[in-house]
Amino acid sequence: LEQDEMNNVAYLVVKPVEKALIVFINEALDAHPVRDAFPPPVDDEHASKEATPPSSGAKKTKKGFWARRAEKRARKNLGNMFVKTTKNHFMSEVEIDHRLRCIYAWAEKSHQGNKIDSVLIESGWSSRKRYVELNPKISLPEFREVQKEHFTHLDRIGEELLSSYREDLWVQQGKGRQNRELMRDCMLFLTIVSVVDYGIILS
Repeated sequence: LEQDEMNNVAYLVVKPVEKALIVFINEALDAHPVRDAFPPPVDDEHASKEATPPSSGAKKTKKGFWARRAEKRARKNLGNMFVKTTKNHFMSEVEIDHRLRCIYAWAEKSHQGNKIDSVLIESGWSSRKRYVELNPKISLPEFREVQKEHFTHLDRIGEELLSSYREDLWVQQGKGRQNRELMRDCMLFLTIVSVVDYGIILS
């Protein structure tokens, strides 16, 4: 394959996994409320003995407007965050374009002796002759030999995306905690300043 064709094949390996994981994450978010705790694990051996049929009159507690709004917002944020992760991880963090260029440059290509070949061709209606440089092509074994050493991310695409998503979640949680602490410190500072000012006014 030529270098551009090699790049397209690498993208075709990554893109289906990204799309499949987006569908998987959305299905997982729809399967259980994000803000609700998971039920405790049940032992399969005793599950049939201890299970009791639900009463016909039992009703599920309906969430209020603000709870439903918070749940919808949390689910949307998590889904959008994973879409952003799939767009940025391989392109920005892993730098797939740079790694593919290095693989092509470092691979020992047997085609054309791993050298650029110049070919004389006729161009256009004027039959003018000019030289065209043809880059050597790369085979799959030659690609894999370098890729296994310098681009192992391509062998674990799903794991890479989910690990990056987990790190993004940690960053978001850290920002939320930091913002809450900042809000608390600001309110405490304003309260102290207000009390001091009120004491000065009374004195």
